Amino acid sequence: MHITIGLVFSFIVPLVAIGDSNESVSKNDNIKADIEGLSFLEGRWVTEIQGDSLEEVWSSPAGGTIIGMFRWIKKGKVWLYESFAIAEGDGGITMWFRHFDAKFSCWEEKDKPLTFKLAHLTKNEALFEHVGEGDAWFIRYRLADENSLTVTLEGAKGSKRKKTEFQYKRAKQK
Repeated sequence: MHITIGLVFSFIVPLVAIGDSNESVSKNDNIKADIEGLSFLEGRWVTEIQGDSLEEVWSSPAGGTIIGMFRWIKKGKVWLYESFAIAEGDGGITMWFRHFDAKFSCWEEKDKPLTFKLAHLTKNEALFEHVGEGDAWFIRYRLADENSLTVTLEGAKGSKRKKTEFQYKRAKQK
C-alpha cells in the first residue's frame, strides 16, 4: 500500500489542526551537522489531544544514528504507531519513518519509507524537509525548555497550507 505524507496529514490534521499558515518555512540547503546536534530529542515525550494519548520516544545518539517511536492511543486502544530512524550520511542527516496500524501493518510500500533531510539545526531546534514528489512538507522539532518539546508538521495540500503542532511534555521517570 503506497501512502504519501499528504495522505498522512489528511488523517491527522482534522484532529489537531491549529489553522492555516501563510508563514513560510526557512531552511538552509547546505547544512553541516552531526547526529549529536539532535541529542535534545532524547527521552520520552507525552501529550493528550481531545482525550487521546500520544507518546514519542527518542534514543540517545549512537553509531551515527538516533531511533524513535510514536504511539497514538484512541479510546484506550492503539490507533497508530510510527517508527523513526535518523542517520548521518554523505548527503547530510536523513530521517526515515513509517506508519503502522494497530496490528503493525505498514502503511507505506516495503521499500519506500517517508524520507526527510535535515534542513536547519540549532541547539534546540531541527527542521526536516520531505524528500520526494509533490508539495513541500516539513517537520520541526523545537525544545522550548528541558521539559517541553513542540513538534510541528507543516505543508501544502494543493494551494492551502496546513500547520499542526503537538505540544509534548517530558514524561516523568517511574
